[in-house]
This record gives sequence, structure tokens and C-alpha cells, in this order.
Amino acid sequence: MNDASACPTSDEAIMILTCALGLATIGSAATEHFNVAMLSHGIVPALIATIRVLHDYSRQNHRDIAPSAAVGLGLIVARLQSHSGQQWITEALDGDLLGLILALGLTARPMRTSTPEDCFPLLKKLLRNIIPGYLVYHPVALRMKRHFPNAVSLAASPAFKKSAVFGLWKEFATLVEQNLTALDLFESKQYMSSKVCDNVKCLRIGRKSAFKSCSVQWRGNSYFAWNIINLRSIIYLKGF
Repeated sequence: MNDASACPTSDEAIMILTCALGLATIGSAATEHFNVAMLSHGIVPALIATIRVLHDYSRQNHRDIAPSAAVGLGLIVARLQSHSGQQWITEALDGDLLGLILALGLTARPMRTSTPEDCFPLLKKLLRNIIPGYLVYHPVALRMKRHFPNAVSLAASPAFKKSAVFGLWKEFATLVEQNLTALDLFESKQYMSSKVCDNVKCLRIGRKSAFKSCSVQWRGNSYFAWNIINLRSIIYLKGF
């Protein structure tokens, strides 16, 4: 699976993509070494592109291959909840995970009983639980800042506004906007970062204005400050 979006959408090509997706799912469930190999070979963007091709082909040709797209999305959800999830989320965002969510959201419907092609529970989990949990990580926030504006434009379409996922997206978008506001504040000149003495025998920390020549700026390692800034946003979405 190199660039699925460039593959011809013939029946043969779709069959190959479906089989490749099935093998990836089986391998991922069988051993963690397979998941490490997928990351090292840049498989995440190709996986997202494959799911998108299968979903679009199913819609355009009224073919019953929608379960394949749901299986692929399930694989992504499972890996995002693994110990390597932070690497998966950064690569997934770069691979247009938000665009995939919006595309699948056009046809997803909440159902009383689960079906093989049902993507709604997976999309709900992504938007309400999984992705918000990663927004506290600075690299993830930076990627969200890069990719979110395009997703907002796509979500403004009349068709998506009528979808069952739109309400979930609105909640998610509100959180992301709060997160990006916090990111802008964190990176602004007005942000009063702390400084720490670079002498390992000292390790004093204080306000930037209180230190002289023996100090270095601490902004680059301010994970605690970044997490505190985002805590209120995470609580808002999860409804605590």
C-alpha cells in the first residue's frame, strides 16, 4: 500500500486494496512487531488513503465493500489507543485523518445494533475521546494547527451539516479552537515563560525577570505549563 489514492478504482484494484487492508489488520492484531514495521515504513498515510478509496468507491458504485472501510478505521482506532499511539496520531494527522473522518461521517449513522459497516461508534470515539486526549501533546497541537483549517472548510458543506456526525464534529471543533488559542498564547511573546539555571548543582526555577546571566529560557521544556493550559479544554469536551 504505497499511495492508495493514486490506484485505479477498477474491481481488481479494489480487491487488492481490500486484501491488503485485511492483511494489515490481521498482522496488527497478531504481533506488536508488525505495528512497529508499519510505522517505520510510513504505512499510516497509505492506510488512511486506502480506507478513503474503498469508502468513495463503495458510495459511487453502490458496492457492498463498506465493511472494509470500517475494518480499516477500526485498525486506526486500535493503534491510537496503543502505547505507540502518539506516533500514530501525528502521522495520521499528516495523512489527512481529519479528512477521512469527514468523508466517513457523510454516510455514518447511529444504529441500535452494530453492523460490520457501522463507522459511527468509531468516529464518535475518535472525536470525543481519542483525539482530544492527544491534544495536550505539543507536537500534536502543532499538526492540528496545520491541518484543522482545511477540515473546517470541508465541514462547512451543506451535506456534512446534515450528517449524524455533525454534532460530534461541532463539539470537537470547539475544543480544537480552544486548544489552538492556547497554543498561540503559549508561543506568543506575551507568554511569561519560566527560566531555569543551567547549573545542574543549582536547578533553581523562577520568573524570567528574576534571573540574570546564569539562566536559560525554559519554554522548550514547559510540558507542565502546556498541559495545564489545555486541561480546561479537555474537561470541557469530556463533560466532567
